Amino acid sequence: MRIVFLDFDGVLIPMDGTTISRKPAPSCIAVLNAITEQTGAQIVISSSWRHTGSIDELRAMLRGWGVRATVIGKTPAIHSVDVTRGQEIAAWLKANRDGVECFAILDDDSEMRPLSAYHVRTEKKLGLIKADADRAIELLTLPVAV
Repeated sequence: MRIVFLDFDGVLIPMDGTTISRKPAPSCIAVLNAITEQTGAQIVISSSWRHTGSIDELRAMLRGWGVRATVIGKTPAIHSVDVTRGQEIAAWLKANRDGVECFAILDDDSEMRPLSAYHVRTEKKLGLIKADADRAIELLTLPVAV
């Protein structure tokens, strides 16, 4: 299977630095839908929003926003000072390694070690744009080498 690890703030929800909207930009949702429809990728939520609700509540919220891809899970929360989101994604991949063909990480965070090669870093003020989609689609067509 092909997986998109999805952050919300700075990816689906552009952030201008002064105000944080809790609503996604329709253009960002359209780009995400284009990525998943072109590649057949499913979504694993890696956003900090994964701590605020059950997977069913998060699925319903994304569906209400217009996200059409299947949400299959969320990354684990590893509570440690030194743990990066990339390490939480790596833990999910380790637990699900047999089924993952390829993946891309959509996130505005700069630190994704040890998976930086699979990271599509969005510009938080813009959110997900077509140039990001091109890179994500490229990653989602390459075999995993981790």
